[in-house]
Amino acid sequence: MYLHAVASGQPIGFGTMYVHDWFLTVGNNPNGRVVARAQGFHLQAGQTATSWHTSQIIVFQDDSSFAGSTLEVLGLILPKPNNGQWSIMGGTGTFANAHGIIKYRDVPSTVSSITDIVRELDIHIFYTLETSAEVRPFTTSDLYIYFSSKCLFNPMLK
Repeated sequence: MYLHAVASGQPIGFGTMYVHDWFLTVGNNPNGRVVARAQGFHLQAGQTATSWHTSQIIVFQDDSSFAGSTLEVLGLILPKPNNGQWSIMGGTGTFANAHGIIKYRDVPSTVSSITDIVRELDIHIFYTLETSAEVRPFTTSDLYIYFSSKCLFNPMLK
């Protein structure tokens, strides 16, 4: 296997970076209870397609059962298909030493005027409990993440 790092003419937008602070709710409604925030950045990394590299930390909020815990997430956001996977590379608090995947898919917004992208997250985590050496799985398919279409600000943020 060989990696070819070729420096040639770049497509429009290549290298564009946005910092994001997206929010996660339990249901598909952007006005629902916010349980976490996905804070990080995404960078246009594709030269032949508009693909975005994303690096983010999911920080669980005070009113969730995982308050203060985090997940370190890396992956690509591809334009088509409107689904994919991100890697869970670590975590803190309840999710110390976490690893796993997040499967995502685009879903319609429940608010007709909203222009943001809504992604349903199916999170599969393996982590070690702090009080024992026991490894526990955690899965959920009822979290939604809201992405601002411009990724500069989102008036729906709580």
